[in-house]
Amino acid sequence: MAKSTSTYKRFVKESDIDKAKNVFILNKHEDVTIIWFDDHIDQEIKDLLQQLHHHLVYCSQYQQLINIIDQLQQEKIILIVSGQYSRQTLTIVNDQIDSIYIFCFDFQTYQDLIDLRKKYSKLIGIYTEYNQLFETLERHIHSVHLSIFKLVSDNNKSTRNLTDEYIDYVWYQLLHENLLRTETKQLEESKQEMIDYCRSYYYNDNRNQKEINEFEQQYDSSKVIEWYTRNHFPFNFINKALRTEDHYSLYKLRYFIINLSKQLKSIYDENIEFYQDIFNPYLTVYRGLTLDNNDIQQLQQSIGKYISTNGFLSTSLKREVAELFVANVLFIINISTKSNKQIYAYIAQWSKIPDEEEILFDLNILFQINDIHNDGQKWIVSITAVEQNENLIHDVLNRKLELNQINIDKNVYDKSYTIQLIKYFENLLKFSDSTRDDNETADILIALSEAYSRDGQIDLALKCAIKAYHLSAKFNGISWLVPFSLRSIAEIYEENQDYNEALIVFSFALDTVHVSDVEQIEELHYDIGKIFFIEQNYHLAYKHFQQSLEYLHITDRPLYLLIADRYDYVGQVYEKLIHYNKAIEYYNKSLQMKMINLPLNHLSYQKNDYRFAYVYYLMKRYDLCYEYSVKALSVNEHEEIVVHANFKDNIT
Repeated sequence: MAKSTSTYKRFVKESDIDKAKNVFILNKHEDVTIIWFDDHIDQEIKDLLQQLHHHLVYCSQYQQLINIIDQLQQEKIILIVSGQYSRQTLTIVNDQIDSIYIFCFDFQTYQDLIDLRKKYSKLIGIYTEYNQLFETLERHIHSVHLSIFKLVSDNNKSTRNLTDEYIDYVWYQLLHENLLRTETKQLEESKQEMIDYCRSYYYNDNRNQKEINEFEQQYDSSKVIEWYTRNHFPFNFINKALRTEDHYSLYKLRYFIINLSKQLKSIYDENIEFYQDIFNPYLTVYRGLTLDNNDIQQLQQSIGKYISTNGFLSTSLKREVAELFVANVLFIINISTKSNKQIYAYIAQWSKIPDEEEILFDLNILFQINDIHNDGQKWIVSITAVEQNENLIHDVLNRKLELNQINIDKNVYDKSYTIQLIKYFENLLKFSDSTRDDNETADILIALSEAYSRDGQIDLALKCAIKAYHLSAKFNGISWLVPFSLRSIAEIYEENQDYNEALIVFSFALDTVHVSDVEQIEELHYDIGKIFFIEQNYHLAYKHFQQSLEYLHITDRPLYLLIADRYDYVGQVYEKLIHYNKAIEYYNKSLQMKMINLPLNHLSYQKNDYRFAYVYYLMKRYDLCYEYSVKALSVNEHEEIVVHANFKDNIT
């Protein structure tokens, strides 16, 4: 047990107080809480903690610490703990917090904990002086505020979270492209809009108000990198908006974001030949992060998959610099200098911290995960920048099809998130962009139409979809956009239960689709089949579901979950036509397709169990009906199953 520090008194210098203020103010307005756990904290530091703001918490008792952490489960927590409580704290709460700093009088007493950092992966270090602690803490908070990676699913993934991240990636791509097209006059007008918004956001914050005034008076777009690498405004606000995907704030802050993206592109264009000469064939940079065990496990399961950045990614040419930010993960990032699709720049000469040898990446860079392993002290993740898929937007505009694979209704989307999407796409349309063609505008209108539809604003959804069709119909350059916009119109009619109009428009869309667009032909046959099924025209429904399956089998992608969904509908058709053995055959086919691509505990299997239970009920095979009913209920005791009323009455 460590000896008590109650008889010791550390001298607190004025520079320590100043440094503490810098660190704690840097963290203001962030979703990170700093907890200082020490029953003998120096009074000057304690007073400072208590006077600043609610993202700084002081506690002096262990149970008090546990209670605070329990209350902050949705926030990142940085914990500073005194040496005497460090062993107990590491053992109990390590998995619940972002990072731990031990602050003590005697380094030697706790040095053995450094050797256990593989076990205690969140332990950053042991510090005996305030200046050491605050310098490291400042770097770490700076790192937290910087862009982090997020997984991007491919089309074969079926969990809602990964699908949403895939969609988010494309929305950021659209946002970035449209921001960069903003004309100069509009951009300058947006500067005052940004300043006014920031003044309102930092109301009653004298330090940031002072920096906003300084920005208004002194900012020059040619020095955007210098301003970005400052520790405070606007760095922390920009990165928080990017990291939290706050579309409203991003629009308000577009002036600075556009400046920075354009400056990075300019530096890249001027130096690309130099980069190719010096870094041939790959530029290798480094980035340290703190990740929890769940994130690490997800990376381990995602070799060969993709991650994107949700902000400007800061990296270093020096591995030793990146390791200053490392608690448990070091990213080694390779970029082909022969590719011109990824924008990055060496910014040391403009940076406030030139010794970091910083390479700053523009928004929306896509990486492939190559490898992850542990070197005994930390995890090493190797990733390579890849070029964006030209069909990405087309794939994401088909995202409702992906959601249908796993039977997720679009009402699962949070209301506030839908409102954000509406604002986001409305803002994109506000750009009177002379370089954006009608097809690109149609893309945005289709996305806005779906957002309106999610929000129940059917008239606006239909208006946007019809406008998208008229714009896309002017050109023949993008073969999939005309039928896709028609499909959006038809889906709105279907949502509104106007099935006759839906069928007319779906059929018209099928007539307009190019013969080479196999995926859209398949989707439209599926859509038409569903309408006929709803209208109880089961023979025509069967015909179109079978045509849908024929096209799925000739695609170049293994779309097992889509095939499973089509088999399920064919099974339902046979069930309605009282061909129960054929229904069971197709329900089994659906199940087999799911088992190729889904874990055995996936909720989607519940639907299959229900299908089997009901068809066995119709066949009066009550033993099998009971067996599958129990199986369906056991998938997730908290999930409600919607069943036929007569089936429910007879089985209970």
